[in-house]
Amino acid sequence: MAALRAHKSSQERAPGFGALPQELQIRCVEFLPLVEAASLAKQLSKDTRAAARRALTRGRWRPVCEVAKNAQATIEGVMGHKEVYNLVDGANVARTRTWQERLAGLSDASRALFREAWALEPAEVLFTINFWTRPCTWTTTAARPTDATSLFLSLVEPSIDGLGRVVAACELSHRECARRAGHSGRPSLAEHAAERANLPCDTIWSWFWAIDAELSVDTELPSRLGDELECWQDPAQAAGFVWDTSEEYGRVWLDESMSGGEDGERIPNFIIDRARAYCSRWEDQVKAAAFIYPFMQIQLAADEFEHDVSNWD
Repeated sequence: MAALRAHKSSQERAPGFGALPQELQIRCVEFLPLVEAASLAKQLSKDTRAAARRALTRGRWRPVCEVAKNAQATIEGVMGHKEVYNLVDGANVARTRTWQERLAGLSDASRALFREAWALEPAEVLFTINFWTRPCTWTTTAARPTDATSLFLSLVEPSIDGLGRVVAACELSHRECARRAGHSGRPSLAEHAAERANLPCDTIWSWFWAIDAELSVDTELPSRLGDELECWQDPAQAAGFVWDTSEEYGRVWLDESMSGGEDGERIPNFIIDRARAYCSRWEDQVKAAAFIYPFMQIQLAADEFEHDVSNWD
């Protein structure tokens, strides 16, 4: 009991966070995750709130907050005037500007800011930018290689060597965009393609197009993309990301499973085999099993549907 009383007494005497000098408070906040630092900026304590806001606007997190506040106008500014005209056989012929030509309009300061923010917190930065072109109304729009997200990624990750960082950054966006849109984010037959529109899966494609990276959908993409997806905390969400990257949100997988093949005959276990191609080199077999499980359910549903159709004859 004496030891407990001594412990409580020492706790009462220990100064709280608000008792620290503001510079030390700022340093402490800078070691917190960005979400927690932003939460502290809304605290009732005047001193705590001031220290957190300084960490966000002047300290370590300044580049990320600057991108969230000002980068949309900056990038949309260089996206203007989409067409340029070349003189061909005496006539002006319009063509769409390349991403390199568009990014040429960015100042050196903006380039440095974007790269610094991406290096600090790529997931939060990508999540912020995704909402510039993916409003909460969730209207269906086609992925374009010249949207704000792909232009930003083209600057901070100008080659396919950055695939791992881009895929890792997509996890937060995929999970949160799915949650806000009101669906699972996992592979599903119950969710119509339109309901899954504007998920970050199109970020991968638009970035590929912007940097002129070509990956075979049947061979290179499953292995390259799948290897990087092992880092996602929720393998079922990673499975949903893969499902959404296929044309018409996984419908191609279904078509091949039911009526694919050279002679138009269904390919047994096509969905499961294709899913396995993505996680074939994963070291964590528990994660791999959790990744495949949603596809097994879809394969079973497809097989049952095919069986029901065959009984119509």
